[in-house]
Amino acid sequence: MREFFDYRLKFSKNGPIRYVGHLDVVRYMQKANRRAELPMSYSEGFSPHQILSVALPLPVGATSDGEYLDMRLTQELAPDEIVSRLNKVMHEGIEARDCMLLAEHAPKAMTVITAAGYRMQLRNADIFREDPGCALKDFLSRKEILVKKSTKKGETTVDLIPLIHGWTVGEDGELEIILHAGSRDHVKPALLYEAFLGSLGLAFQPQMLAVHRLDLYESPAEGKFVPLIPKSV
Repeated sequence: MREFFDYRLKFSKNGPIRYVGHLDVVRYMQKANRRAELPMSYSEGFSPHQILSVALPLPVGATSDGEYLDMRLTQELAPDEIVSRLNKVMHEGIEARDCMLLAEHAPKAMTVITAAGYRMQLRNADIFREDPGCALKDFLSRKEILVKKSTKKGETTVDLIPLIHGWTVGEDGELEIILHAGSRDHVKPALLYEAFLGSLGLAFQPQMLAVHRLDLYESPAEGKFVPLIPKSV
């Protein structure tokens, strides 16, 4: 008999709550779990806390339809019931979208992520001397895009091209792209656009970029990306 049950929850983050940081989102989800009366599993020790983890922090100011939370329950519940309970107690802006029961000893979401899908657009196209969509297509079509990236060991030079796994650019300059993500070779949207504007001799500020995360992916087979909760679940 299982002593605990691990679930993966998919949720969205939209509206003014996009300005709430990662740690506050974790606290918000802890409160929502209590209000929903979910049978959460707690850590041991002098300061017990709910056993849960968010897959990949979202940049402050970004919106998302593909956030994931792994959490441990002491009783088995139907995934649909978990979604329903949470949506009854959560405020506008965060919504539970899907849920699945994980196999015993399944790896955490944060350890299996390989890519993240985004929809992005610069808020002010007046800074361009030419069509922003054409300029972005030309930039992404380069054989290499070298950037400086900070690591624990210092600064290093990285080529972004191998870390971009497909993209499309609309006529208005809206970009849909899949970027490498996770514990290794993680690419932040701001890093890509800083390099893009820098190639045009323009300065980049984070508030210039509207970012919406579409989903997070793992790749069980080489070259194939699957959402952390498969669509068939």
